[in-house]
Amino acid sequence: MMRRLPLLLLVFVLALPARGHAQYVIGTRDSLSSRVDAVFRVFDRVDSPGCAVGVYRDGRILYARGYGMANLELGVPNSPRTVFDIGSVSKEFTASAVLLLAQEGKLSLSDDVRKYFPEMPPYAAQVTIRNLLNHTSGIRDYFTMMGVAGRSTEATGDTLDFLRVITRSATTNFPIGSRYLYSNSGFALLGQLVYRVSGKPLPVFLKERVLGPLGMTDSRSLSDHAAIIPNRAQGYTPRGSAFAIAASMFDGTGGAGSMHTTVEDFLHWDHNWDDPIVGGKALVDSLQVRGKLTNDSTISYALGVSVDTYRGLRLISHGGSWAGYRAHYLRFPEQHLSVTAFCNLTTSGPDTLAQKVATVYLGPRMSADTTGAWEVALTTAP
Repeated sequence: MMRRLPLLLLVFVLALPARGHAQYVIGTRDSLSSRVDAVFRVFDRVDSPGCAVGVYRDGRILYARGYGMANLELGVPNSPRTVFDIGSVSKEFTASAVLLLAQEGKLSLSDDVRKYFPEMPPYAAQVTIRNLLNHTSGIRDYFTMMGVAGRSTEATGDTLDFLRVITRSATTNFPIGSRYLYSNSGFALLGQLVYRVSGKPLPVFLKERVLGPLGMTDSRSLSDHAAIIPNRAQGYTPRGSAFAIAASMFDGTGGAGSMHTTVEDFLHWDHNWDDPIVGGKALVDSLQVRGKLTNDSTISYALGVSVDTYRGLRLISHGGSWAGYRAHYLRFPEQHLSVTAFCNLTTSGPDTLAQKVATVYLGPRMSADTTGAWEVALTTAP
């Protein structure tokens, strides 16, 4: 059932005649939004890719705007409605799909992986679904293994390719559960797990159980790299003094990545953390349970997100990187503020950009930044 959020957004078009196009902006133009614009100033041009930023509080967008171009060839600017590949920020969606199946009693996070993947090597009998979710399985990352084999992410690939690589790994990187080591293999298996348990491919499951109920009509888990996506940004990488298209022909990376969304649409996902329609409070609480190692120490990675602190404030976050796209999501639950920075340039650095934006709104509540990096950036804002 689709819900109505108390958005009450002020949407306006900011005319930029000197730059040759009009900019679609959500929110109020004030001193804070001007400082946000200053953070992205380097991208605010018609001859460069860039980013879109979203600042959310209590189910509404405080400010959202695009900077730079979604498509340099066609002269289309980035905006809050531009669709970006958000890379590994997708992992919290995959984790939520697994938790929904657990709530229905169709699996347990303590289940051994070989219960669902009998083709895995014998060592995997000791790997649990929870190990996959918090990167403590030790299963080697399939991108690393493909790189060793001389395969590029710009070439073709699909789910069967990934499964072949993962299931032929002779051993784990370390004793299972003894360490944290980020591995896309675990989430690739989780994406396939959703299919094997529910009978529905992950993109279908997410559309029916997560995106649809939240009203995320401009979001999807993509399984076909050649699909036509309205308003999608093209990914770019620097080449000399200009830019080149950075793309991938991989399909079926669902689980580890493949979510496409806009900063405007992402509001609905962010609000589900505060007012959970999908999975209820139990799912949101479970996502935040940090992993535990065999020596009883706790790691900051929970289920598809990191749970830590930033300058004294509790923080839920994740970043993403795929082909020519970069993304970062910051959520400060006690302050009811979240920031997304979705970009279509490999060198954009959305983690730093999102931190700077968060400091614009929460700086007085944060502990001192010993590096002074964010304060320096803000003092240069108009």
